Formats: sequence, structure tokens, C-alpha cells
Amino acid sequence: MHQMKPELQHYLVEEILDETFKESPKRKKEYTELMQICQNLSIEGTNVKKIVLRLMRMETNRILVRAFVSSLTEEEQLFLRLKYKEQKELVNISIQLHVSVSQLSIWSKRIIEATAQYINYELKPSDIFKRKKIINMLEILAATLQFINSVDPQRQVVDQYWLNSIEHRYNLYRDLLGDIDKVIRNRNVDRKTYVIYLQIKNPFATKAELANECKIDKGTVSRYLINFTKSMEPYLV
Repeated sequence: MHQMKPELQHYLVEEILDETFKESPKRKKEYTELMQICQNLSIEGTNVKKIVLRLMRMETNRILVRAFVSSLTEEEQLFLRLKYKEQKELVNISIQLHVSVSQLSIWSKRIIEATAQYINYELKPSDIFKRKKIINMLEILAATLQFINSVDPQRQVVDQYWLNSIEHRYNLYRDLLGDIDKVIRNRNVDRKTYVIYLQIKNPFATKAELANECKIDKGTVSRYLINFTKSMEPYLV
């Protein structure tokens, strides 16, 4: 993917988060325009194709953000609603959530950075156990590829580098999901596989909670998860 400057990417993510939670008239208008064009795909002109693809990328960004937000904890989702939908200051959010302003600032920075990665179709090592997130990403990538093929089947307008990146990530994440599902199917084969399965079942479970459920020490749980994560990291390239 083409990488933009951090400040510009930060601004873009903040804008998308704001529009996603506020459901602004601008967003609805753009989405309506996109849908109207999609319903009439007798698109031949190069300029028209460029417009369609641009609208598609803008809407895809919002879909990606909504998918990412759905993968966050309930407390983090509430924080985002208070900040972007209700436009509350961090001081007021701090009082409502009983979380310090400094901690909320850390949350905000982390979420914005993670959202930026998601917009670039990137999954992180910590996402390996989030099956729902992987499936969401695959569905979005598949829909994007299908849309591109319908609008620009001859690849006359689409950014080829961007398209190759999408296809490459789709193939990698599909294989990643295959390995995750293999763990789920074979969860009772041995203790290591069962620990990994439990982390997939509950991505937010702590190592201490997993150790307690499996009746083993936390160090063993940590070793199992670290080794599995390393084995899956080639899918995140």
C-alpha cells in the first residue's frame, strides 16, 4: 500500500471516525451516489470509472472502520461513541467512564493507529486470535475485488499496486483463517491446541484466565501463544 505521512493519516482516520459515528449528511450523500452508480454499471468513460473507484474507496474506508470498531471491547466502543458521536471532551468522558484523562489519551492514540492499519488492510500479530476480525477483513477485501472487477475489468484505471496488495492480502488472510479453523477443529488433540483454541474463542481473555481454566501455569500458556503467533506471522506480511 502507498504510505501517507503520519499526520495526514491521523487526520484522515479522525475524519472517518467522526463521520462514521455522526452519520453526517455528507457521508450519506456519497454513499447514495455510489449506490446509484453501482446500479448502472454501463460505465465506459475513464473519468467516470475514476470517480466510481474513488467513491468506492471512501465507502470502503468507512466499512473498515465500522468493522474495526465492532472488534473493540464494549468500554472502548463506548469511549468512541462519547468522543465522536456525542462530541464530549476527554475530561467529561473521564468522569463518566472512571478512567483518567491520560489513559483516555493513550486509548485514543492506540485506536487511531490501529484504525489506520485497518484502513490499509493490515492485520497485526494481536489480531491472529480475533477470528471475527479476520473474517470481516476477508469479506471487505472480497467485496472490494468484486467491485473493481465489475467497474474496471480491463484494469485501465485502478491503481495496479493497490490492487495487487489487496489480492495478496486476501490470499494470505484466507490461509490464516484456514489455520485458525484447523485449531478449532482439532482443539481436543492436545493441551497446547486447546489453549490456543480458548484464546481464539475469547481473544480478550488474559493469560492468567487461560491458565486457570486449563489448570496449567501462566508461563506455559504464554509460551504456547507466543509460538503460535510466530508461526502465523508470515500471513501478516
